[in-house]
Amino acid sequence: MKKSVLLASTASALFLAGGPTTTAVAQTAAPRTVTCASTAVFNTGADGAGGKLALSNVADPSWGYATGSGSSYPPPSTTWGTPVTGQLSTSAWVWTDSDTVSPQAQWLTRDATLNGSPNNYYRYVFNLAANVDPAQLQVTTTYYADDGVTAIYVNGQAAPSLQPNAWATGSPRETVPGSTTLSGNWVAGTNEVIVAVGNSGNSPSGLLVNTAIANCASLAAPAQVPTMEVWGLASLAALMSLGASFGLARRSRRRSA
Repeated sequence: MKKSVLLASTASALFLAGGPTTTAVAQTAAPRTVTCASTAVFNTGADGAGGKLALSNVADPSWGYATGSGSSYPPPSTTWGTPVTGQLSTSAWVWTDSDTVSPQAQWLTRDATLNGSPNNYYRYVFNLAANVDPAQLQVTTTYYADDGVTAIYVNGQAAPSLQPNAWATGSPRETVPGSTTLSGNWVAGTNEVIVAVGNSGNSPSGLLVNTAIANCASLAAPAQVPTMEVWGLASLAALMSLGASFGLARRSRRRSA
């Protein structure tokens, strides 16, 4: 856990963007369906009811966790485990746990030891509602990490303009948030978000993510095309009306004759 220098986004070159190649999914909760009205779209440690999970060693079934060599995105043999909530007893993580900073998110880490590897991956899967236009969706993402977020992938594509989080240079050296807006790579149906977190050695490591929808548009409802049955009933009704009118006209002529 390096607290003496600001982290730069240099590790992005260590991860090569590509399509999802993982073979196992740790996510045990049913993938959430995201609409334009959704909040906390893929927050870490969220309880699904507008709050967050308990502080220590509670599994987050909506996220997956894995480690890797850093030479590919993510390692093809990745098996996703389930991360747990947790934070250090020092100010480094406590500062970012206050409800004013993260009322709907909690720190996640590999396990109760809080230790991570040099290359850590966190994965979230959700379904985009059928009436949401993927091209218009924008999700603002603010994140804290120990040591730092090095890349964020949406459906295998690395997010551009990633502002890295860092360590404050003063004392105490709390984590300083990074941020980005994710857009352009969303698709209809199932979507995958992977956050890569770098760490100095096998020391304490964790991730906290806050998200919100910044822009969302609904797709236009498809025009209703009458079925053959409707056309048939309409035609029958028109013929019956025409026949009735013809019959009335004949009876009227007979009376006047």
